[in-house]
Amino acid sequence: MIALLLAVSFTFLAATLPRCATLIATEFIKRSLAETAANADNPALYQARIYGAVQLALAATDLLMYANHAVNFFLYCATGQKFRLQLCAVLFIVLRQPQLAATSSPFNVGGAVVESSVHRHRRTRRCENVPTDRNMSQKSVQRQAAI
Repeated sequence: MIALLLAVSFTFLAATLPRCATLIATEFIKRSLAETAANADNPALYQARIYGAVQLALAATDLLMYANHAVNFFLYCATGQKFRLQLCAVLFIVLRQPQLAATSSPFNVGGAVVESSVHRHRRTRRCENVPTDRNMSQKSVQRQAAI
């Protein structure tokens, strides 16, 4: 849990800090632009070049800041064991519903869903520790038999 919090927090800082620095630098550039543009050969061209560079930096840091939100899902998957188990349980329930799979699957052959053994093996290997109704009922029967 601590690894998850640290990963998300440091990623947020790494993705947000450049944006903050760019905004601060933009204010300094705006203030000093009037003074330096007056001394340039072509003040309008100088201002346009600086303005273009600032806009490019703002766009790049915006992209980095928005990428932070996209990376959070992968950080949760990589560092959060509870999140992985819950995600696996949800995917297992969704993949277990034959009505949805039979109607929307491109591999629907005569009303039966064709599933490759590779996909079945991957799904069961990843989700083998996920509690299901069948596992829970078997465990409760074993507990009652032990009593």
